[in-house]
Amino acid sequence: MTTLIQKLWTDQVGSSISAEMALVTSVTIGALVMSMAQFSATVNREFQKSAEHTGMTISDLEKQKEDKDTLAKKEQEKRNEADDNENPSSPWGVRRSENQE
Repeated sequence: MTTLIQKLWTDQVGSSISAEMALVTSVTIGALVMSMAQFSATVNREFQKSAEHTGMTISDLEKQKEDKDTLAKKEQEKRNEADDNENPSSPWGVRRSENQE
């Protein structure tokens, strides 16, 4: 194949043939890339449809994760409020000192 390309490249008459071959090759490669992208999109759509039919949608998983996150945040806020009630501090963050006489 390489010898054929070298012969066509050096031949003055074969220059139009080599240009045509380069054009056909680039169009073919472009078509392959585009078809692979289309194939990938089609496969992804089919996977999403099958997941929806089986009940395994990503949106449900994200919703469950958000619910867990909100519950964890509420529990953390309750713990923080309980800690604040047990150890009250001044609004300036300075520890209160008691008079010891």
